[in-house]
Amino acid sequence: NFFLDQHEKEGYEELITPYIVNKETMYGTGQLPKFEDDLFKIDDANLGNNTGLDDIIPCDCSCNGCDNCSQEFLNQISSQDCIDSGWEWDCECDYYTDSEGTTYQYTFVDSLVTDGFEYTYSVTAYDTGVMSDEYIISVDDGQVTIDTLSVPDPNGWGAINSFQYLENSKGTTEYDDNFVKVIPGYNAQSNWNNVFVSPNPFIVRSSYETDDVSIELTFNGLTDQCKIKIYTVTGEIVKEIRHNGNGPEFWNLRNENNQEVASGLYMYTIEDLTSNNNEPYIGKFVVIR
Repeated sequence: NFFLDQHEKEGYEELITPYIVNKETMYGTGQLPKFEDDLFKIDDANLGNNTGLDDIIPCDCSCNGCDNCSQEFLNQISSQDCIDSGWEWDCECDYYTDSEGTTYQYTFVDSLVTDGFEYTYSVTAYDTGVMSDEYIISVDDGQVTIDTLSVPDPNGWGAINSFQYLENSKGTTEYDDNFVKVIPGYNAQSNWNNVFVSPNPFIVRSSYETDDVSIELTFNGLTDQCKIKIYTVTGEIVKEIRHNGNGPEFWNLRNENNQEVASGLYMYTIEDLTSNNNEPYIGKFVVIR
């Protein structure tokens, strides 16, 4: 680089400062947990936590059996060091169990979601791999020095077939075992306490809507069987929707004639078709184009 070379001749020194990133970024790029001991860490800085990755292993573990050890020491000791010292490594785990009785050892809870919007998740395995040795040759006053830069490879895999990194497929459809699509929202309710429309107001040109075709307004907190009727402020029926199922109901903002509805205030009623005998629910929402 001519610019840097010219300034270095005049005494300037090029400095490359380290990137400051949060823990979630390091997990997402595969640097953690594998290289945790090799990374520089700022202990008194908190860059925020917005993904819930701290709860991916829902266990509270501690080392017990050392009567003369301080609590600070026990909080920092690893599980392997605790076991190697002849002490006990105890864990109390709150594992997640689904409706079918299957218990999962690892759990990821994503709490920063918006009801009614589709999210995709993929679980992958990642390894930085084993690269072949890199030789750095330097010449100083006629003296040649060769330094070898190696990656720890105790099993010798690099000599057989070196690779920079290894990661399995992220998956593309729900037929892949490690790929799933979910739409967060309320399960079927027995009353109207959690009914709401989202987003409200519905702004067609907002950044939440990816295109003009797949726009959807969501009715949340419904019973498993109900009838939704949407009206104009003058009482004209716009759309009638029959809801069956455990979750929200979506409306594409088109009337009974498949025409896009205009901007304005709309009223809606929800009639419960279950045996809960709820009175009809009345609400309103706004569409802005």
